[in-house]
Amino acid sequence: PPFLRATLKKYPVDRIERGDIFISNDTYNGGQHLPDIQLSLPIFYGDEVAAFACSIAHHQDVGGIYGG
Repeated sequence: PPFLRATLKKYPVDRIERGDIFISNDTYNGGQHLPDIQLSLPIFYGDEVAAFACSIAHHQDVGGIYGG
């Protein structure tokens, strides 16, 4: 996914550690618009990152002055 590519440019795989989770709603790095929250969790095999579990969820209200 575009979000994961953008994340790996900023945080190369060799710098990722167990417990790291990446979350973003940056529309310029893979999101369609502000309410699209993207999450990526590295999956380790031994001491190396073997894969990523990724999810995108659309949230109706991401915060603001007024609800809705």
